[in-house]
Amino acid sequence: MALEDLSAKGPLKPEGLRGLDEAGYDDYLKGEDITVTDGLKMMPPKVGVRFVKDEHHYRTGWLLAEEISQQMLAQSMKMKELIHKSSVD
Repeated sequence: MALEDLSAKGPLKPEGLRGLDEAGYDDYLKGEDITVTDGLKMMPPKVGVRFVKDEHHYRTGWLLAEEISQQMLAQSMKMKELIHKSSVD
């Protein structure tokens, strides 16, 4: 599930920024909110060539190329099939 979310919406934001809309960061910074300031310092480096907005604001939205995302999803499906209860039976 985590690999699917990573390929669909990018890496997780630091804990202090999860759930916060990027458009509202300036308001938090004006209020000298330490949680947001520290969260912005811990943001992962921007990767990828695409952007998909995360409606829950938990992920950065920075995505790798479509081909890489498809490979990640294919690998995730292989692992799910491997550990599925029907393959054990």
